[in-house]
Amino acid sequence: MATDNTAAIGQTSNQNQAKILPKGKKADAFQDIDLKSFLDLMIAELQNQDPVNPMDNAQILEQLGQLRSISSTDKLSKTLDSMEQGQSFAAASSLIGKQIKGLDDGSNEVTGKVDKATVADGAIRVHVGDKSVSLSNIREIQPAQ
Repeated sequence: MATDNTAAIGQTSNQNQAKILPKGKKADAFQDIDLKSFLDLMIAELQNQDPVNPMDNAQILEQLGQLRSISSTDKLSKTLDSMEQGQSFAAASSLIGKQIKGLDDGSNEVTGKVDKATVADGAIRVHVGDKSVSLSNIREIQPAQ
């Protein structure tokens, strides 16, 4: 008795894709897939394969290679994000004692000497008195006077 597992695999893939992607976002050639989602898809594919014509070892090894590649890319991405955060915080720290002009979150101009630099929820900010400015909103930097 032959069964058509193609529909089951496609259905499982669609269900997993719905779990992976935020609402309203389209898949971009699995660019946004994470390690757990990849494993879920691979396990579903193995569970739903045709018992008469199973996947060969070369295909499984190829998918394991892809799994390692995804894992390595994910780790590299996290490392680069951490390095970028460190670089940005070092840049913000170097502004302490210097005069800046920038915009706060309400687009109001902030001018004065930087008192401190902070990180909150991944956002790096410098503080002038009781006002804070995102690094990306600094428009001018002058040496300390």
